[in-house]
Amino acid sequence: MTVRKKSISMLIALAMFLTGFAMIGASEKAYAEGVNDIEKSYQTFYYPKAKGWNTEWLADVSEVTIDMATVKSSKPSVAVLKKDTWTDDDGKVYGNYQIKSKKPGTTTLTFQAKDANAENYVTKTVKVKVVKFVNPAKTFKIGSKNYAKKYNGKPYYNIKKKVSGKVNVKAKKGWKVDSIYFYDESKGKSKKIKNGKKVTFDKFDGVQVCFKKKGKNLYEWIYIDRY
Repeated sequence: MTVRKKSISMLIALAMFLTGFAMIGASEKAYAEGVNDIEKSYQTFYYPKAKGWNTEWLADVSEVTIDMATVKSSKPSVAVLKKDTWTDDDGKVYGNYQIKSKKPGTTTLTFQAKDANAENYVTKTVKVKVVKFVNPAKTFKIGSKNYAKKYNGKPYYNIKKKVSGKVNVKAKKGWKVDSIYFYDESKGKSKKIKNGKKVTFDKFDGVQVCFKKKGKNLYEWIYIDRY
C-alpha cells in the first residue's frame, strides 16, 4: 500500500509513532536499514475488517535491494513478500518491501537480498507468524461515549465531530492496559497520559492505547482520531 493510498487514520497513526510512540513488541519493528537489520522472525497481525493494515514494512528500497524473482513463501496463503514503489512529481522513486498477511498462521519467506550499494546478494530466511487481531478493549470511553465495539476486526476508528471528555479505558479478561498516548496535531507531538485524563479532539488529534496480553510478549494497539 502506497503512502498516497493510506487513509488519514493511518497517517495519523504513523505520525504518532514518529513523534514519540515506542515501537513495542515483535509486531512493531521498524523497517530494516540494511540487509543485516532484516530480522529472522516477524510477528504481524491480520485485521479482518481493515485489509489495508495487513502489511509489515520489512525494508526501504533506498537501503535494501531484494531480487523479487527469488522470493518464495512456504505458505503463500498465509503471507507473501511484496514490493511497493511510487514516484513523486520530481521523478524520485520511493518504496519499500512489505510482508503481506493474508490469514492467521505461520510461513517462511526466503529471498536474495543485498544492501543498496553492495554487489553481492545473500540468502535471507524470515519466519513469519500472523496473529488474528482480537479486540482487547472492554471499555474505551471518551467522555460518556463508549467506542469499544468499534474495534471488532480493525484497530482504528475515526470521529468527525469535536469530542471532549475523560479517557476511560479497561481491558478485556486476559489483557491489561499497557499505555495511553494523546497526539496533539497543533503541537505536532504525542504525550503519554493516564486513565481519567480529560482530552479534547481538535482536527487530526488522536488517542492511541497499547494493550498487553498477560503472561505473553504480545501487544495490540487501537487508535481513535478526528479528521
